[in-house]
Amino acid sequence: MLSLKNPLLNFSCEGIPELRPSAIKAAMRFWWRLFNQDLVTEHDYSALKNAENRVFGGTIQTPKGEQKIRSPVNLRLEYSNEALAKCIKERSNNNSIPCLELKIDEYPGFYYLLYSVIMLNKRKFIDCNPCFLFDVHLFSKDEAALQTAAQVFVLFSLLGALGARSRRGAGAIRVKSVPTNDVLEDPY
Repeated sequence: MLSLKNPLLNFSCEGIPELRPSAIKAAMRFWWRLFNQDLVTEHDYSALKNAENRVFGGTIQTPKGEQKIRSPVNLRLEYSNEALAKCIKERSNNNSIPCLELKIDEYPGFYYLLYSVIMLNKRKFIDCNPCFLFDVHLFSKDEAALQTAAQVFVLFSLLGALGARSRRGAGAIRVKSVPTNDVLEDPY
């Protein structure tokens, strides 16, 4: 069970705030690449790319052209659409971010970090309401790929974030509970 620590600025092509499995899988891929840089040897990225393809899928060059490889790991999100709808907010007129209950004028650093997305564009965002909880489920017939994906998800949940301005602190997630199983014992 997960929740948001900070506002999530992740949008559909129509500009509607949303939470999608592809965003989580892309963040997991980023963290996997970061922690597997030792596979790169003298500007040769083929070992890194092949190992990444075994977990996340990708493309390879064959004599017949480019061939797609499906990821053996599937990711499914579960959450209440009603809870998500209640958490979609706009910047209020009193110049504050609702979920953080702080005045932007009192925290100029926060104003700087999220200025272009919330302050300038006045875009909607997913508020970090404790009532909005979501689950992430990983599935695979390939035990090695599932184990790797589960480990990367733990890494992502501790270090990563989702959406726009994630490098500046927006979109961080909080782990509420972890169901343990044979693949990964409670890593938290």
